[in-house]
Amino acid sequence: MFDDNKSAFDCLPRVEDFIFMSSDPKDVKNHTRIVRCPQCGKDSEYSPHNAFRPFCSERCRLIDLGEWADGSYKVPTEPHEMTAEELDLLEKELEKADRLREES
Repeated sequence: MFDDNKSAFDCLPRVEDFIFMSSDPKDVKNHTRIVRCPQCGKDSEYSPHNAFRPFCSERCRLIDLGEWADGSYKVPTEPHEMTAEELDLLEKELEKADRLREES
């Protein structure tokens, strides 16, 4: 599982997590990957045959979805303060949207 400092990218499989079933890179048809489930760590087939990929099961997929909905994952961003010009533009766009809503 993850700690309190997890980011959105922590749940993605890393290259070192892939196990290729075919060692021949030209053998794309049998190039099934086995990855660690980002939720529980069990091996999971990463292919169209696994409807829950990259997760091993529906349970793990739903737990992860719940963590997103709960705000446990956070996409790293830089703080950004709007300039006066950006605020003016936003205000004009909102006023325009209000007028269009009133007309319809």
